[in-house]
Amino acid sequence: MVFQGGGYIFLEESGIKTPKDLEGKSYGTTPSDFGFILLPALAAAAGFDHKKVVIKTMEPAVRTPALLERKIDFIAGARGSSIPRMAVIGKREGKKIKFLFFKDMGLNTYGHVLQTQEERIKNNPDQVQRFLDALFAAWAWSIKNPKDWAEMQDGLSDIQDAETAQSGLGYMKESMMKQSTEIANKYFGISPAVDYKIIYTNQFIKKSPGM
Repeated sequence: MVFQGGGYIFLEESGIKTPKDLEGKSYGTTPSDFGFILLPALAAAAGFDHKKVVIKTMEPAVRTPALLERKIDFIAGARGSSIPRMAVIGKREGKKIKFLFFKDMGLNTYGHVLQTQEERIKNNPDQVQRFLDALFAAWAWSIKNPKDWAEMQDGLSDIQDAETAQSGLGYMKESMMKQSTEIANKYFGISPAVDYKIIYTNQFIKKSPGM
């Protein structure tokens, strides 16, 4: 596991402060957008009526300008991409960008993951280990040195959490994998349903480089 979930992105002036405030607001999205697919699950977890959200279908390329121009009230984004990018864009444009993170709305699931073939893990585990060691070392350095990593990451060095510090980058909790898979099975219509126990491993995770 790399980043824990995503969130909804909006301007402070939209008046959105809690999940309930999403009712009556316009959501710029596409049918395949993970934030759109998970909207019913988030509504169930946070206690709002997702049917009262105004859906505005639009191409991904126009969502950011539409948000900044107040043509829509919110969009969805991942913590490892759109969310930090929008924070930087908002600062550049003089807009106060705010977020409702899915984990704070009661949807305690994993977001981005690294995938490989079972055959590769079985036949070439050393290759997998070396790749992950290099990748996590780079991520750890980037998080610890945001100004040297990229200008857009400046000020985001607080993205680590206690669990990452304790278990290392990439560690996946069984309880969260179970819940993540259950939600994916239900809301993404996966058939036959996937057994969470066979789709992840912590075999190659090391506490070092830790955070």
